[in-house]
Amino acid sequence: MKKEIKKCVNCKSDFTVEGDDSLFYNRIGVPAPILCPDCRRQRRLAWRNDYNFYNRECELCSRKIISIYSPEKPVPIYCNKCWWGDGWDPKKYGRDYDLSRSFFEQYRELLDIVPALAILNDNNIASVGCEYTNYFALGKNCYLTMNSWKVENCMYCYHMVNAKDMVDVMTVFSNARNIYESIYVGESNSCRFVFNSESLINCAFCYDCRDCSDCFMSIGLRHKKYCVKNQQYTKEEYEKILGEYRIDTWSRSERVKKEFFDFILKFPRRPANFMNCVNCAGNYLVNSKNALNCWNAVRVEDSKFFENGDTIKDSYDCASGGEQELCYEGINPDNSYGTHFTSYCHKDRNVLYSDSCQSSEELFGCVGLKSAQYCILNKQYTKESYEKLKEEIVDGMKKGENGANSSRYRSRPSDTTKHWRKITTL
Repeated sequence: MKKEIKKCVNCKSDFTVEGDDSLFYNRIGVPAPILCPDCRRQRRLAWRNDYNFYNRECELCSRKIISIYSPEKPVPIYCNKCWWGDGWDPKKYGRDYDLSRSFFEQYRELLDIVPALAILNDNNIASVGCEYTNYFALGKNCYLTMNSWKVENCMYCYHMVNAKDMVDVMTVFSNARNIYESIYVGESNSCRFVFNSESLINCAFCYDCRDCSDCFMSIGLRHKKYCVKNQQYTKEEYEKILGEYRIDTWSRSERVKKEFFDFILKFPRRPANFMNCVNCAGNYLVNSKNALNCWNAVRVEDSKFFENGDTIKDSYDCASGGEQELCYEGINPDNSYGTHFTSYCHKDRNVLYSDSCQSSEELFGCVGLKSAQYCILNKQYTKESYEKLKEEIVDGMKKGENGANSSRYRSRPSDTTKHWRKITTL
């Protein structure tokens, strides 16, 4: 298919829908977007609140908790134990769909009354000792670690995958441990202040280094050992120099940090950080293929406009996720297939316009359901009645309110942003 130049309805700038993009949109049954990639990303990020927590009270057990929702938000808040437990039934909030009203208005009303998970993690379900984490799963003994999964013994970290024993680290892709104050590190051990590096052991203050051990204050090294400021030394000389720097104290580390940043300014840098990638564009990608406009992700294939993920295939316009396929316009569609316009929906299949639905399939406009099937606005239907009503709703969305253009309502979940439960603080 030929590429198409469109004008963003929000910022009025031109953007391109490539032929491959059109094939993807046709494959999943949605029209091409009417917002440019930047505006679509802003819309997704407006839903997120990674770091701001508030004191709340669980409205089921009355326990004092913290939450990503400020006290001003009218939605009921449940603690993790209550929300994930069997003490409430999300289907009791189900309602009949009114074909004479806008879908988004009715969905907003449902979002405002179904209890929300206070903080987005699976503590005491699939994680242990990880109560104070957010956008988090499958971990153990972690504290204030965000947007991560399959990690253990981590504090003050962001976007971690398969990591262990980390403090103050951002973006680690698999098999790294004992790292401190570092950014973008893979398969490394016992390092501090290392950046954009992989396969390091006992290194400190290194930038863009690979397969090195016992190196200090260096940049761009490959397969090196006992180097300081990119100069080769013997083991004895290296240990003497390192001892003189005394980086085991905070004050000396701060002094070395300034010297290190001044030193690396003298060297050229790569335009982007890719490891084992083919036909990729973006930054911080590992073991990926045909990933365009993607960021901070590992094992991404045939996807676009994606950030912060692990094992992504044939997905567009998502913020964070793992082990997903054919997902579109979502936030954290982990372990899901064919979910569109969803937030925090895990292990789902063919779920549309839904929030916090888990281990479910064939849902439309649902909130908080678990192990459910054939529901619309949290109401249970038979397979036949579900498919019939879903088709009627989609037809109404195509026509739009007051005869508006159909693509506006099928491709823009942010038309519902004012209706959706807002995660951002006011």
